[in-house]
Formats: sequence, structure tokens, C-alpha cells
Amino acid sequence: MTASERLDARLTALGHPPTTTYPDLHAFGYEANMEDYRGDWALFTPLTRRGWCIHFDAEGQFFEPNEHAQLIRAFLTLAGVQALPTVRDTWIKNVGWIMEIEDGPRRVSLHVPETGLDFPSDYCELWLVKALVEEWLSGSHVLIDPNTDDQTAFCCMMPRPIFEALCAEGFIDPDPEEPSPVNPDRMALHVSWVAEEYVERIVRLSAEDADAMLADAPRDWLNI
Repeated sequence: MTASERLDARLTALGHPPTTTYPDLHAFGYEANMEDYRGDWALFTPLTRRGWCIHFDAEGQFFEPNEHAQLIRAFLTLAGVQALPTVRDTWIKNVGWIMEIEDGPRRVSLHVPETGLDFPSDYCELWLVKALVEEWLSGSHVLIDPNTDDQTAFCCMMPRPIFEALCAEGFIDPDPEEPSPVNPDRMALHVSWVAEEYVERIVRLSAEDADAMLADAPRDWLNI
């Protein structure tokens, strides 16, 4: 039995059999991933069969505001959130990204300072998105993004108890010492020093601080 087959059986035993009903993400510009991966990527397939995943090009489509907000809504949908909260992403020249989720009295606002930049990178700010989504979900899910060896991102919204079980059983290595290529036997979640430095820069804003920053945000920022 291959590692992919063992993972598939283990997920079923843990109460998550394959689904035939995938989340509808079309309103957000995405599709739930249903691809049958083979070879080195074979471990991705059991995750997609649970309706937990999307796979997208992480470069060249995240230049304008609302692209990240749509991605965040897609992740919340994959996590089973039915009534989606308000999601906002705002880029401010020489300040950086502010991304927020709000629902009634609850509001989470995260910011990455980017002083001296007129325009944001055209790569997805996935580490900021991950931090925001995981905080909003209060740890119930883990957003994993194993290495794909290219500019695409394979992302899985996995229930935390399942993630912890798969780490304990050796299907996932959550903290490998060195980066490794995609492997059909074990999913390695290496975090580079670049990612670590980025995450350390993330600031949690109070509602008052977020409002103060956003009050000065240029609306027509593409024409600055």
C-alpha cells in the first residue's frame, strides 16, 4: 500500500471520508481542487478528496485590492464557515497591507509594514493571509501550504485535530530542518528564514489603530 493510499484510509478512519460534494468557490474566482495527483505529489490527492484544498498561481494576480479578500473568503469557505464575515484588504503606499475580518463586534486586523514601497508585490501575501485566517478561526483549522516546486500554491484548510494526528503518525513533517523536494511518502512543511522574518513583522492592530491608518488610505491608489 502506498503512502497516499494509507493516508486516504487514515483520513477516513479519523472521520473524514472522501466527499463527492465540493465547496463552491466560483464566486471568489477559485475552484475547489479535485485533481488526482500522482508521482511525487501523490500525497496531495487524499487531501483534495476531502474538499479542503485549492491550487492556484501565487504570482501575478495579487496586485489590486480585493484579490486577497476573495482568497480569504475561499479559505473560510473551505473551513466550513457558512455565514461569511466581512473581509477587507487594503494596500497603502509606504505603509503596507492591512487585512481584516470583521463580524459584528469581533474584528481582527493584521498589518505588514512596507515602508518605502509605492506598490505591493505581485505575489500572494500568503503568510499574512494564513495568519489572519488561522487567528479568525481560533485555531480550529491549520492552513498548510506544502512545497510545490514552482510558483503555484497548494493550500489545504485542515482541521487542527487531523493535522496533529497526521504529524504524530509521520504523514506530515511540520518542522523539517532543511527544505526538501516534494515527496510521495511524507509531506514536509519547511518554513524558510524569509517566511519566518515576514511572520515576525506581522502586527496585530487594534480597531482604533486600523481605523487611523485606513482613514489616510488613498482610494485610487493605482494612480498615485
